Order: sequence, then C-alpha cells, then structure tokens
Amino acid sequence: MIGALPMALLLIGLLAAAGTLAVIALREGAGRARIHLRAHGVTASGIAGRRGGVLLREPDPLLGGSVRSAADRWLLEHLGLAAGLDARLREAELGMRLAPFVALVLGGVAVLLLGFMLAGAGSAMAALLALAGGGMLPWLLLRTRIARRRKAFERLLPEAIGLMVRGLRAGVPVSETVAEVGAEVIDPVGGAFRRAHEQVLLGQPLETALLAETAALQSPSMAFLIVTISVQRETGGNLAETLDKLDDIMRRRDQMQLKVKAMSSEAKASALIIGSLPIIMAAIMAFVAPDYILPLFTTTAGQVLLGGALLSLGIGGWLMAQLVAFDV
Repeated sequence: MIGALPMALLLIGLLAAAGTLAVIALREGAGRARIHLRAHGVTASGIAGRRGGVLLREPDPLLGGSVRSAADRWLLEHLGLAAGLDARLREAELGMRLAPFVALVLGGVAVLLLGFMLAGAGSAMAALLALAGGGMLPWLLLRTRIARRRKAFERLLPEAIGLMVRGLRAGVPVSETVAEVGAEVIDPVGGAFRRAHEQVLLGQPLETALLAETAALQSPSMAFLIVTISVQRETGGNLAETLDKLDDIMRRRDQMQLKVKAMSSEAKASALIIGSLPIIMAAIMAFVAPDYILPLFTTTAGQVLLGGALLSLGIGGWLMAQLVAFDV
C-alpha cells in the first residue's frame, strides 16, 4: 500500500510538471504569434516568387514551421519515450506539439488520481487506475487517429493515382499532376501532395518531397509510386501505363478487403459481445446490489482480484481481436 504522504507528493509533482510544461508551451506559442504578426508586414507571403505562373512560397522557420520549442527539446533529450511519441504526434497530425500533449497527459493522470482518492479507492488502486486512464487512454486515442489516417490515405490514394494517370495521358508533366492531386483530392492525400508540390517548387526532387511527406504513413502503395517515379526519371518509360496498373491493383485489393470484412463481421460481432459481457454484468450488479460488489474496490483482496480480472479480460480481448483480424 502506498501511504498518504507519498501519494500527495506524487499528485503535487504531476500537477507541477504539467503546469510547467503548459506554461512553457503557451509562452513560446505566444512568442511565435508575436513574431508572426511583427514579420507579417515584411514577409506577408514568405519568400515569394513565380515559376511558370505559379506563386512560390518558402516558409520562414521564424513563423512556426518545424522549429521545436525549448520544452520539446528538453523532453526529447531527457525522456526516453519522447522521440517515439513525437513521431506519432506528427503522424497523427493533431496540431499539438510534444510538450502540450505530455502536459495534458500528466494533468489527466493527476486529476484522475485525485478523483479516485476522493471517491474512497485505495492508494494502490487509485494510482493504477489513474495511470491506466490518464496514460493508456491518450495513447490508444493517438493510435486510433493514426490508424484512421492511414486507412483514409489508402482509400483515397487510388483516386489520386487515377487523376495522375489521366493528366499524364493528356500530356501534363508529372509535377503538375501532383499539384492537381493536391487541389482536387481531400486530405490526407491532398494535403501531402500539396505540400510535396510546394517543396518541388522550392527545388526539391519530386520523389524526395513525396517520401518526406508520406513516410510516416508507411503506405506500401505510396512507396511503389515513389519508386516508379524515381525509376522513370532515371531510365524513362511509360509512367502513365505503370501507374494505371498500380491503380487497378489497388482497387482490386480494396474490393478484396471489403469482401473479407463482410465475411468476418459475424465473428467480430461475437467477439465484441463476449468481451463486453463481464463489464455489462459488473455494471448491472453495481446497480442492483452495490453492497455485494463494493468489496472489490474497498478491500485489498478485492482490489487484487479486480486487477487480475481486468488483466485477464484485456488478454482475452486481445486474443479474440487477433483471431478475427484478417490481413489482405
């Protein structure tokens, strides 16, 4: 059991760390905003120019861009998990930097810890539930956001490739077809191609720009597209024909995935029902006979049993998810 004094010190430390990171992030965000407003009259359009009638803008690192804050740099230097978390935040495109996200997680853990302690839960159980809720839940939400972006990217990529094929057959240069995809296709594909086209206008090779903008999504189809463009640039060939075949393969794969999803829907529904039954029964028991289930939360033996039950339920849910998962 954790004593009251260590728990209080832990709570104060969490709140202090969250507050410090939040204050640093807010101060540096306000500083960047002031720099942006002051420089707007001088570099309203960035470093601008025209190439082939297209306005060219180069982002100024002083106006935001990819400059890291001091809090982000400190976390990356001293926190082992910060690098992976920073990569996932960039991949998810939440619009949140590393320091504010860590501050939000720490603040959530502190609030949950205080809430469970006030609710009468034991110190060990309160700490365990606070860490699980405040630490694991944001991580799961982040993974869900990344998975959705990857699925959306894979779903929209055939449309982008088809648009490129039609442009190439009409005699449009490949860089201009990338610009057309950025203008016509919605995000995340449109945004990635749009940013890649901006980098091409700044002098970067097309395949390098596409790789830089889409590497985090880990799309095999996008990797094949980049390799195809690179090979065509070096050796020549009919790029439109190659991309047309890639478009056909991707559409056939999507059809197969939909068939597999329909065939496995019954097994997934069964796994969801079986996995949710213990939680539903516990909620019904808490409503019908709260005195019967209360010892699980108030006694040491009950907390141990509850922890084991949650662990067993989590392992069983993971196993059922693996059994009904099919990769195409």
